[in-house]
Amino acid sequence: MGPRIAFRIFFVLVLIAASALLGREARRAWRARTLPVTAVVTAMPSRDGVVGAPASSPPCGIDEETARRIFATLKGDTRASRVRYDPFTVVTRDPDFDVERIWPEHPHGRFHMRTNNLGLREDEPTLVEKPTGVVRVLVAGDSHTDGVVDNRDSFPNVLERLLEDDPGVEGRRYEVLNAAVGSHGPGNYLGTLRKFLYLEPDLFVVALFVGNDFADAFQMRTWIHGISIEASLEEDVSRLQAAAERWPDAIAQGLFQAHRFSCRPGWEKEVALEATLAYLLEARMLCLSRGIQLIVVTLPRKESVDEIAEEESTEQRRALGLTKDEALCGELLRDRLAAALATLDFRLVDPSERMISEPAPCYWTQDYHLNLTGHRIVAEVLLPKVRELLGEQ
Repeated sequence: MGPRIAFRIFFVLVLIAASALLGREARRAWRARTLPVTAVVTAMPSRDGVVGAPASSPPCGIDEETARRIFATLKGDTRASRVRYDPFTVVTRDPDFDVERIWPEHPHGRFHMRTNNLGLREDEPTLVEKPTGVVRVLVAGDSHTDGVVDNRDSFPNVLERLLEDDPGVEGRRYEVLNAAVGSHGPGNYLGTLRKFLYLEPDLFVVALFVGNDFADAFQMRTWIHGISIEASLEEDVSRLQAAAERWPDAIAQGLFQAHRFSCRPGWEKEVALEATLAYLLEARMLCLSRGIQLIVVTLPRKESVDEIAEEESTEQRRALGLTKDEALCGELLRDRLAAALATLDFRLVDPSERMISEPAPCYWTQDYHLNLTGHRIVAEVLLPKVRELLGEQ
C-alpha cells in the first residue's frame, strides 16, 4: 500500500471527523424536534482513540455495566448462552465449551457449537505464539460467520482447508481463525482486530452482514456517544413486536433494520453508513500500521439469493408497513459502502452472484443463517482474493 492511498484514507477520516463536529449542532437540533433525546454527543477523543468515550473507558468505549443494560445477549444469566463481557469486543464467547444443538435440517440432525482455549470457534487450541512458517488469517463477523454449523463447516475453516490444498509456497502452512460472535457488528469487528493483535495475523477478514450490520454500527456509535433515542411511534414498536412473534428470524436478519430506518428520520441511515465506513477505515489504518492485509466480504440476506415465497415476503412487508425499496435498504447501503471503499482501494468480496447461480439453497430453510452450501461458497469466493493478497506479502 503506497503513501498516496494511506493519505487518502487519512484524509477521509479527517473529513468524517470534521463532518461529525461541524454538523453535530444541526443534527442535534433536528433530533430535538423529531425524537426525544435523553443525552447528547460529547466528541471528546479518549486515550483509546474512541471518539465520545471518556478517557477512563475500555477500548470498546462501553463499560460492562452499560453493556449489560443495552446488549440483549449480556442481560440476565449468561451461563446458558456461554457469552461474557469483553473490554475490546463488548461480547465474547466463553472458552472451551461444547454445546450440541439439535438441527433436523442438518445432514446429521445436529451440530456442535464449540470454542477453543481463546474462545474462538475452533476445534483445536490456538497457540499464542505463531508457529514458524504459518500464515495466520483472523476472521471477524456476526452469527452468520460464527456459524449455525459445526466448526469445520464454517467458511473460515473451509477456507483454511482450501488454502492447505493449494501447493502455494513450499513450507507455508495456513491457520484461519474464526473469531466471529453472534450479535457482533462493525464496531465489534474493529474490537476483534484490536483484541487479537497479539496473535500477529497476516490477514484480517471482515464479514459484513448487510441485513443488520448498518443498524448495529449506528447503535454502537450512539451508545458510545451516550445518546438514547426512543422509538418514534408506539404504533411502530407494537407492529414490530407482532411481526417478530410470527417471523422472528426474518425480522432479526434484515427486516428489523429495514423497519428501523423506514420509521426514523433519514439522517439515521446516513449516520449508520458513515459509522460503518468509519469502523472499517479505523481497521484499515490499524492493519496498515501492523503490516496486515485486509479483506471485506459482504454477506447477503437470505431473501436476496434464495427463493422465498412471494406471498410470505409480501405479508412480512405489509405487516411492517414496508415498501419493496424500504425492505432492500441493506442492499442499497451495501452498494454505497462498496463504492466508497472501492475508491480507497479496499479489497472487496461479494458472493451474492455465485449464491444466486447455485441450484441448492444457501441458507437453512428453518432459519435465516448460512447453511453448509452457503459457507462453502463464501470460502470458495474468498479463496482467489486471499491467495492474491498473501502472495503479495
